[in-house]
Amino acid sequence: MERRLDIKDPQVRKAPLGEPFFVEGKLKALVDRYGKLKEGRDYEELKENGQLRIVFVNDLLAGVDVLAVVE
Repeated sequence: MERRLDIKDPQVRKAPLGEPFFVEGKLKALVDRYGKLKEGRDYEELKENGQLRIVFVNDLLAGVDVLAVVE
């Protein structure tokens, strides 16, 4: 049985396509239910002021739960 992420969880954040969100720590992977996302095809990343900025660029990710794995 597949469960969606709980939007009430304080560690769950909505990240609209094309808009940046920031991740603290070293990003190991971004994964959806099918597997690891590809940088450049699914998302872009850039370091800014000691934080990692992620922007989802693949339209197929709209409405999909994505898990950020960080150290």
